[in-house]
This record gives sequence, C-alpha cells and structure tokens, in this order.
Amino acid sequence: MDSRLRHRLYLVAKRVRSFELGWSLASVWLLAAVAGWLLLQASLSRGLSRSVTVSWLVATAIATLAMIFYLRWKHRDLKAVASRIEAKFPTLNQRLITAVGLRPAANEERFGYLQRMVISEAIRHDFASGWFGVVPSGRLLMSWLSGLIALIPLTLVAASLWNAPT
Repeated sequence: MDSRLRHRLYLVAKRVRSFELGWSLASVWLLAAVAGWLLLQASLSRGLSRSVTVSWLVATAIATLAMIFYLRWKHRDLKAVASRIEAKFPTLNQRLITAVGLRPAANEERFGYLQRMVISEAIRHDFASGWFGVVPSGRLLMSWLSGLIALIPLTLVAASLWNAPT
C-alpha cells in the first residue's frame, strides 16, 4: 500500500478507535460502578472484607485495559477503515478500496502510472471531503464526555467501598 494513503487511513482509524474507546470505557465504568454500588449495599448490611474491594478494583482495571487493547487490535485493519470511508463517501466509487488493494508489479519497486493516478485521486478526495467526517467532532467529543461522566460515579463508589465497614 502507498505510504501516503496508509498514513491518511491510519489517522482515520485512530479517530474511529478514539470514538469507540470513549463509549466503551463509559460502558465498562458504568457497569463497574453498578457492581460496586451493589457491593456497597451488601457491605452496609453485613460488612465487606477489604479483599473484595481490592478484587473489584482489579477487575475494573483489567476490564478497562482489556477494552483498550481490544480496540487497538480491532482497528489495525486498514481495509475495514477504507470500507467505512467508502460507505460514508459514496462519491469515491470504490477508488479507495481499489487503491488500498494495489501493489507494485513483482519486478518493479514503484507503482505504475494508472496505479499512481488511482491513489492520487483517493488522496485528493480526502483533502476535498475530509475523511475525518466518518466520525464527526461533536460525536467524538460526546463519546469522551460520556466516559468522563461515567468516571464520576465510579470514583464515588470506589471511595465509598474503600471506606465501607469491614
């Protein structure tokens, strides 16, 4: 794949991953906060050992890291990102997917003239249309705000659990 095209697709993949990460972390943290709240309710009636609180914190950290690594792995496929861009911008007429699949001839190191033209047209489309539009800035901001908002109850529950009667 052409290095310029790979770079453009990588930037879009990073944005898509960031968008999904914001919502995913919000989900993980809200579920962890609910589980922690249930533990807190149990501790108020019977008490709770410190090891349960530590286990809950470790499970939350592991779930957070697992989500981060999963999304990092998921968005490594630039062909899938190209398909997502093509779906958002049908005016590309499969030029991007074609450009992603192009390889130089076996006996040559460089792309041929027609191959370079297809790649250049795809890159020009990015500059004209802005492939970042696959994930609008407002939606990206909302995903991260939801993650930050979900962090508030998680922090409150964690502090309450830490200070809960044992």
